[in-house]
Amino acid sequence: MKQKVYLSNIEQIEQWLYDHNVKLIEDNSIMNYDCFDKAFIVKYKDAACLVYAPGAILNNVEKRCVLLHEIYHLITKNGFYYLSDSPQKRKMIEGKVRNRMVKDLVPIEKLMYFIDHKYTQYEMAKELDVTEDIIVEAYQIYYARLLQLLEGAF
Repeated sequence: MKQKVYLSNIEQIEQWLYDHNVKLIEDNSIMNYDCFDKAFIVKYKDAACLVYAPGAILNNVEKRCVLLHEIYHLITKNGFYYLSDSPQKRKMIEGKVRNRMVKDLVPIEKLMYFIDHKYTQYEMAKELDVTEDIIVEAYQIYYARLLQLLEGAF
């Protein structure tokens, strides 16, 4: 009988990268450059490479979110930009990628459930295995919709 193998969230991401021919590289030297934050992804033809700085990442939850953000650059249509692109274009693409990622990681239905059950931001983040920053961004993304839903409840 074949034994089922369970992967942690990080291992699931690493498996996805492997399955999609994306090389994962740890490199703390990227912290020396202003143009890079904690990670970046580059694509050339059918291959890609995700580089991240483990020294800039606090814990596995943050690592998961950082790696997922870079994967979303890969899977989002027009999710890449050049370093020579204008700050406005880079910010627009980063916003598009972040928006899609946050909506996938924190669906509005789950956020409403947590609000209804009086979860704290910390508890929401822990439950979804995301950073509290992502919960805050979910509130910002869903703000108008949340107001409509909450007003309908009264």
